[in-house]
Amino acid sequence: MTFAWPCLLSKACVDSSTKYYGHLLLSHIIAKFAIHKRIVLQVFHSLLKASVMEAKGVIKQALEIITPALPLRMEDGNTMLIHWTKKILVEEGHSLAQLTHILQLIVRHWKVYFPVRFLLITHMINAIQRLGFTPSSTFEHRRLSVELSEVIIKWELERIKMDSDDETKPVILSPGKTDTGKNLEKNHTDAVVNFLLRMACQVNDSSPTPGSPGELLSRRCVALLKTVLKPHIWPNCDLKLAWFDKLFLTLEGSQTNFQNICTALDLLTFITGILSKEQVLEQFKGLQKGIAACMVSQNNKVPFLNP
Repeated sequence: MTFAWPCLLSKACVDSSTKYYGHLLLSHIIAKFAIHKRIVLQVFHSLLKASVMEAKGVIKQALEIITPALPLRMEDGNTMLIHWTKKILVEEGHSLAQLTHILQLIVRHWKVYFPVRFLLITHMINAIQRLGFTPSSTFEHRRLSVELSEVIIKWELERIKMDSDDETKPVILSPGKTDTGKNLEKNHTDAVVNFLLRMACQVNDSSPTPGSPGELLSRRCVALLKTVLKPHIWPNCDLKLAWFDKLFLTLEGSQTNFQNICTALDLLTFITGILSKEQVLEQFKGLQKGIAACMVSQNNKVPFLNP
């Protein structure tokens, strides 16, 4: 501890690699021994704020060790875990590097954050929209947004499993408590499903090679959708399908992405199988022009299943 302690003092340690290797050593010590709460929190907080690229690898290693240990090393471990994570998300989330740093931690340690997930959901939904649909977003940002959606789905599947096993237990938090068996709010489930619908039809490259990153991410979105729209998970989501019409109408232009159109048709076919007849008729009212464009298309890249 004496050897590593100067690495926590900004004036004592200038080199980033040296500084965060010190954090890594402290994380190992915290995971193995009963250390004073103040030191544990100081190391964790420092690592949460550490988004410097030159020491990214060692910072990740340290967080992999200390994050699971935090709830076990103090009586209010879950409270401290969510307090500092949420605080940095809110106060420093304007920085894209800091935002992605925290969100990647949540993705990697979704099980650790499960008991306190309801205090993160709103921030995660906002981040999903920002990372997924901002014009300047990179492919890595879009992939992270899909991973965040997957984490929210994993949390729901974990809740369902706990309910079926009759093992739901409340986790005590200050000043109140979070029930691990509580359902997600409908506006959150709707947001995740509609995000995945759009993302599945936007990440394909214009001329993709089989197994390209865009194609794989699109397939991942489709698989997640087909999982959560099952009757025992999120059966009553309000699907926003109006934008499908605009996508299908691109068949009439010169900038057609056939992969995205085929993915949309696959999803639409799946959706018609889970909606009632009345819901299908209502949803398809706004898609008539686009569906007609698909039906009359002579391009063999666009399959269309006649009723």
